[in-house]
Amino acid sequence: MAKVLWYYQQSGEEHGPVSSADIRRLAARGKLAPDDLVRRESMDEWVAANRLRGVEFRTSAAPTAAPAVASPKIKAKPAKTKNARADAAPYRDTGEVAGIVRRWISAVIDSVIMSLLLFGGAFVGVYLFVAQLDPLIGIVDDPNLDLIKASKEMQTYIANNLDALMTPLAAVFGLMVLLPFIYEVFFEASPAKGTIGKMICKIEVATTRGEGPGFFRIFLRTILKFVFTYMLFFGCLTILVTKKRQALHDLVCGTVVVVK
Repeated sequence: MAKVLWYYQQSGEEHGPVSSADIRRLAARGKLAPDDLVRRESMDEWVAANRLRGVEFRTSAAPTAAPAVASPKIKAKPAKTKNARADAAPYRDTGEVAGIVRRWISAVIDSVIMSLLLFGGAFVGVYLFVAQLDPLIGIVDDPNLDLIKASKEMQTYIANNLDALMTPLAAVFGLMVLLPFIYEVFFEASPAKGTIGKMICKIEVATTRGEGPGFFRIFLRTILKFVFTYMLFFGCLTILVTKKRQALHDLVCGTVVVVK
């Protein structure tokens, strides 16, 4: 998917192109005012920046100075065709906030990747576990097998080597819990700000102010995601009803998934 580019006007001068993330950062830092005019590269019509969804503007106290003379308004270029007016409709939902379908596709991709990682870890664990059973196989293969004696030897071997037998199984369980967690934290806390699935779908995790989330915020977000979504199964329901399509872990951590 092509990257969305924007232009904006300040004091009659046009600036850009900039990315969607740049627009959010400019607004969050107070360098883009709500009444500044903006447009997408594919639009002919300029509109006020406060019509963008997913963009928050920094507010500051009004100065106690004499009333300023109103500056002349920049006349927006009128739409020439019906197509130009139709193109303004998607602008109200700028694509800044990632939609449900895009997030679902990225989740499916990540699930496949994590399943492959878990399968590899489980295979190694089972292989190591079976390797610890070789002495037992030797007891069973004895042509002069005495069932009572063999049973006692097997019990003795298991009792003396219980730790060695349980270590591979514990490793498998640890991989099943830790690998998905490490996978999400590593990629979402990286400069990519998203897992492999999110990178393929051109989306990323950001704060509600349009800034990078940082490691500790991502760490907490991933813990809450595992609890609310993977264990309690209701953490994603809020995506359907919140304005910024935020899951429960996003609401708690002040994050949002946005289009790059």
